[in-house]
Amino acid sequence: MLVRIIGLVFVLLMAVSINAKAQQSIELELQNAPKGYMYLQKISGDNHIKIDSAKCINNHLVFTGKFEPGMYYINQGLNAFSFLVNEKRIRFLSDFAAMPNHLKVVESRENKIWFKYLKKRDEMFQKIKMLKPITVWYDKGTEFHKQAVREYNNVQALFHDFIRTIPEESMAFDYAMADVKPKLKAELSFKDQKDELKPDWFAKVNWQQTALINSDILTNKLKDFLGLYNQRGLNRKQLEEEFKVAVEQILPFAVANEKVGKFVVEFLLKEFERFGLDEVIVHVADIYASLGTNCEMEGSESELQVRLKKYEQMSIGKIAPNLLLPNLKGELFNLKDNLGEKNLVVFWSSWCPHCLQLMPQFKKWYVEAEKQGWQLITVSLDKERQALEKVLDQLKPNFPVLCDFKKWESQAAKDFNIHSTPCLIVLDEKGKIVSKPNVLGDLQLDEIR
Repeated sequence: MLVRIIGLVFVLLMAVSINAKAQQSIELELQNAPKGYMYLQKISGDNHIKIDSAKCINNHLVFTGKFEPGMYYINQGLNAFSFLVNEKRIRFLSDFAAMPNHLKVVESRENKIWFKYLKKRDEMFQKIKMLKPITVWYDKGTEFHKQAVREYNNVQALFHDFIRTIPEESMAFDYAMADVKPKLKAELSFKDQKDELKPDWFAKVNWQQTALINSDILTNKLKDFLGLYNQRGLNRKQLEEEFKVAVEQILPFAVANEKVGKFVVEFLLKEFERFGLDEVIVHVADIYASLGTNCEMEGSESELQVRLKKYEQMSIGKIAPNLLLPNLKGELFNLKDNLGEKNLVVFWSSWCPHCLQLMPQFKKWYVEAEKQGWQLITVSLDKERQALEKVLDQLKPNFPVLCDFKKWESQAAKDFNIHSTPCLIVLDEKGKIVSKPNVLGDLQLDEIR
């Protein structure tokens, strides 16, 4: 019995010892330290995920634990700085008066490399930003222009020479490679340089490095890439076509790694959802499916696949799901039994400021539209009856308002794949989706012919 107890104690001591060795620490020596809590957050794309909080003791802030490799963020309010975590111990010095400006890396090879890269990158951008107008607009053939071109090329060359000195085994190397932009020719116009950048934009990204999703590096890279396709003067349809081309370039790279691919697709959905570009989302779904990304057990679907399928089911040309909801008197409205020649379904809410601006416009529009055979049906995603009734008392709508007071949990919101309000959907007399206008101004009275 004694032998068993001794053995158990030994195993427990070994476990404690192993766990202690696995612990990591992030330490910050901070002048003018605040009295309140400071927070450690993990960065994942546009999201900051709270990991821990602590107070400074004798101007010393410490976070301990097991941290997933990636980019993290220490803050109190807007006073903050980001850094890399991939080592057992990380130590910084700073002044709370302006933490990023006074930050000094005491112990962390990764962060010394990373902050040096950021400094070199920013210096390079600043110089070529000043030189670019001269290389494009100054009289060509003059010595001054030639000198500016040489300096422009030299600044880029020196920066890329520096990048080659970054140790390849470091996480900072993969982050720098994902962040860096292709070299540009000095004399390209601002418009032409966008096209020049596109082919090699992702050339140095290591898509197998899953730590990229624990940072804002990849999402910033994707946003800037989409920006190359967002030309001035494009109408909605033209912009959708441009973005379709963009995602065709992105997804074959991203899906080489299952986790990275899922992260990229979810980011693209979020970006295109913000602007109601459903046709682009359906294109993302088609490409994602065609690339053979389903690694789930046969017969099952991931949440992402279900979400993408919803967009396909709600794409233009498909039959919309039925709408079965009560009005504020409790009377049940069945869309399929009440389809008119032309139908506009609007999802809105009393807590959406833009919706409140639009509803009087819908009321005015419907006066003429009803004469032309239109039917307007509005679905409120409110949760509080009192708030909705207050708005309707002022509005005095000339159209039906349906609501089950379940907000985003409403079955109608789920069936129609609604992620933001207001959302407009045009149906024909058979319930087929004809269009999804972004604003009322996009809607023509003779939309359905």
